This record gives sequence, C-alpha cells and structure tokens, in this order.
Amino acid sequence: MLLGRILDQTATRWPDTDAMVQGDRRLTYDQWNRRVDRVANALADSGVEAGGRVGILTRNRVEQATAYFAAQKLGAVAVPMNFRLSLDDLVHVVTTAETSVLLYDEELADRVASVRSELSPVEHYFSTGDDPDLGDPFATLGADAPATTPDDGDVAPTDLAVMMHTSGTTGRPKLVETDHRSVWANAMACLAEFDFRHTDRSLHVAPMFHSADYLNVLLPSVLAGAANVMQPRFDPERTLDLFESESITLTLGVPTHLKRLKDAGADGYDCSSLRLVMSSGAPVPDDVADWITTELCHDHYNVYGLTETTGFVTLRDSTAPAARPNDYCIGKPFLNVDVRLIELADDARPTDTVERGDRGRLIVRAPKLMHGYYEQPEKTDETLHGEWLYTNDVALLGEDGRYYMFDRIDNVVISGGENVYPLEVERTLRTHPDVADCAVTGEPDDDLGERVVAYVVPADESLTADAIDSYWLDEQTAVADYKRPRAIHFVDELPDDL
Repeated sequence: MLLGRILDQTATRWPDTDAMVQGDRRLTYDQWNRRVDRVANALADSGVEAGGRVGILTRNRVEQATAYFAAQKLGAVAVPMNFRLSLDDLVHVVTTAETSVLLYDEELADRVASVRSELSPVEHYFSTGDDPDLGDPFATLGADAPATTPDDGDVAPTDLAVMMHTSGTTGRPKLVETDHRSVWANAMACLAEFDFRHTDRSLHVAPMFHSADYLNVLLPSVLAGAANVMQPRFDPERTLDLFESESITLTLGVPTHLKRLKDAGADGYDCSSLRLVMSSGAPVPDDVADWITTELCHDHYNVYGLTETTGFVTLRDSTAPAARPNDYCIGKPFLNVDVRLIELADDARPTDTVERGDRGRLIVRAPKLMHGYYEQPEKTDETLHGEWLYTNDVALLGEDGRYYMFDRIDNVVISGGENVYPLEVERTLRTHPDVADCAVTGEPDDDLGERVVAYVVPADESLTADAIDSYWLDEQTAVADYKRPRAIHFVDELPDDL
C-alpha cells in the first residue's frame, strides 16, 4: 500500500468524520483529502515529481500533516525537520536532502531568511502565515488546483517516502531513508498493538518531525479514521483542557511532558475519555507513571524505538516492574519485531548471542527497517547487517522475558579494564536523596586508563563528595565499587558538552 492511498481510503469510508482539529479549525476527512489533493497537484505544477523532496519545518499543525500527505500522494519524499535545529544543521539537512520545496512556520521566517542564500536546492518557499514577504502563503497553495488524486502509477512500495534526520550524538544529523512499505508495516502494527479505533481522538503533543508521533500515532490514526487534534505548543493546562473539551482518547508524549502534566495536576479536568497514554524517548519516573495510571487512564505504555527502525521496537506496559537503579525496563518486543542480544565486539555476528541475564548489543529484525543513511554507505554498512539492524544500545533479557536497557556502547568508560556504563552510574547517584541531577563521563587516568567522573547538581548545598562516596560504599548495593565515581564535581547546572 502506498501511503497517499491511506487517506483516499479513509476519506471514502468516513468522509464526514473529523480528520484535523486545531483550535477553531475543523476538517472532515473528505475536506482534508480534497485539500491534500489540491496541494499535491499544485506542487506537481511547480515541478515536484516522484522522488522530489518536500521540506517541512513546522510545529504540529494542520499544514504540517497536509504537506506530509501531499508529498506521499505525489510519490515525493517528505523531509521533516526539527525547528530547533541550529542554522548550520538546518542548512546541512536541506542541502543534503536536496529539498526543492520548504514549508516553514511564520515564526521561523527570520531564521529561514538569515540562511536563505545558503539553501541552494530550495526553489519554492511556503509560509504558514499570510505575509507574502515571508514566502508564499501555504493557505493559498492549490486554491485553483483540482481536488483529484494525482496519478501514482509510477510509484512503488519500495520507493522512499520519508527522510527523517537523527538527532545524533556526534557530528551532523544523518538522514534516515524509509520507504512506503516500511512505514505501512509499522502503521499496521501500531493499529493492531494499540487497538486504534474509528472512534479515537488522538492528541498530537510530541513533535511530528520525530518518528514517534508521526509514524506511530498520526498514520495509524488516519488508517483507523480517527480524529487528530493538533497542539503546536505544549502547555500542561492547555493539554488537560483538550483532554476534556475534545474528548481525547489517546496521546503520546515524552517524559518531560508527562511530568509537567503531573505537576499541573488533573483536578478539575474530566479526563475520563482517555484510554491510552504512550511515552517515548526516555524512562518515565515511577511517581509519574503511577500518577498516569491512577489519575489519567489505566493503560500507559513506555516505548523504545529508533528512527532507523521506523518506529517502536519494544514496549513496557503499566504492569511491568519499576526501573532498577542500574537499568530500566523497556519491556517486550513490539508486534512483528524480532529482538536479539549479541556480544559487544565490533565484529559480532547475529548468531553470536549472549546468555539470558548477560549484557549484549541489541539488534533488531523487522519488516520496517530503514533503507539506510542517505549518501552515507559506510554508516549504513555499520548499522545494517543483512536482515538485522545493529543498534548502539546495551541491554539484557531478564528472567521475566522483558528487556532491560543499560546504556549506549559508545558511552562506555573502560576503567581498569572494566566496562562502566555512565547511565548505570547516573541512575545510582540519583537515588541519593540530596542529588538533584547528575551526568557521568570518563577522563584519562594514568593508573586506570580512564576514571569515572560525576558532575552533580546538589539538591542540598551541604552535600559533599565524601557523603556521596559513603552512600555508594555503605548504602547502595546494586552497582559494584569499581564503577564508583573517582572524582565528583558540584555544579549549578550540567555542562552542555557531556
């Protein structure tokens, strides 16, 4: 199935159902489908062909979703971008992807204008505003174009549909190539795993330039004929109000969103329509997870996935055990996903598996993996090994059949010949009642090769390094002594370069 046909099919089945809601704007599936067709035909008239690149630099809004689907109907490639990208990275993504069309939020006009001379591939600029000096208004694009579905006869399921950039831990963002078939397979798995329904009303809180919301919430919602409520900016009170006023049934957020909802409190709001809350990007603190299942809805899934896997890999439901100090539970494999743990050596093969309870590199096999990294064949070869995708994540399989995450391979500190994972040390330090936050890294050491160093934000100014050392040696029992920080630096906030 080609992605553009999803919207055609849904508009035929449920033409009068709410499709897009943003503030006072409401479009039924029939209205939205016609709007998408007009935009697609207008883009075709401007020179966008199958395989062409449509850049999208916006917050969650109707225009963003419209541009996504217009590109898919043409067989073009949607290139969503984080509106927080540095200007250098923005130029890098636009030029590397050879983006010929750029839709951007009106509020980003000054940033786009400042680098416009460097965006050489872009031939057409469209703004979500109505000031022609900022770019052609997207609202008028396709006003005179036919509301008929473009011919996609030359588009194949294995053709690229989306290029999303990774956030990256080092260097420039990488562009992940994903085809129609992979996105479709992921959407169908989400439809079944989370029981998306025609009666659902999905609130889009997490930014749709990331894979989590676009691939795992928007697309299955459209498949099911569910309503999509857009929230361009997260505000906890506004979110709680939308839960009530729009009878929201499901949403996905990052742990920060959920913590802020908890801090705001749901008293005075009717959230009884909610049936599912999803979270991704990091573990959710236990007190926040407990609040979700007692105050918002019974079902809460924390999911682990990658842009390279076109969405989710594992999910942890609300019955899973709490995170332990030295790891956190990422749950069981997602529908139609194989997960395996192999030895940590660079040359380890998919058959070099580790014993249950031992740490290993997490690798993934599924019908929804990326094609590769655009114009980075060496990086692609490092990640894709036949039908398996090698992540850089270290995990173990517990006796309960759930996977537990430790850290990233490239974060490891080798101290005295022993592997120390900073994330494990950080989780242990945060169990100290007077540690507000911390970050752990390694630094050269003449004796150990590397020593473990912690940067600690104290919750109590009287906290000392000796107190932390004593706590580690005398009170915590989960993590070995050789992983103990050998140097502790107290800071008001964490350094940006850790």
